Amino acid sequence: MNEDATTNETITLTKGSAELPHIYIPYNPAHIERIRRIKGRTWESKQKVWIIPYTTSAIQEFMNQFDSEDVQIAPELWVESEDLQQKLAREVMHGAKSRYRRH
Repeated sequence: MNEDATTNETITLTKGSAELPHIYIPYNPAHIERIRRIKGRTWESKQKVWIIPYTTSAIQEFMNQFDSEDVQIAPELWVESEDLQQKLAREVMHGAKSRYRRH
């Protein structure tokens, strides 16, 4: 387990090196199948982390693939990602509690 994840079941999206989002994810065949749907994703075996492009489509695809209750998103991505900011703003406007957890 890495220091960014809080439990064995938590999927954690962080800002990795070279400004590429890193996804720390517990091994689960269903999760692996979903993450493989993200175009441009790669697996870094030494760090045991999935890396996705820092693009609108990759971030949206990630958000669509996973249940928000299982995902934690690093604060720097909330600040930098316009897609995440817009999603949060829409949920706040509709009176919904944010579905994605910040850590």
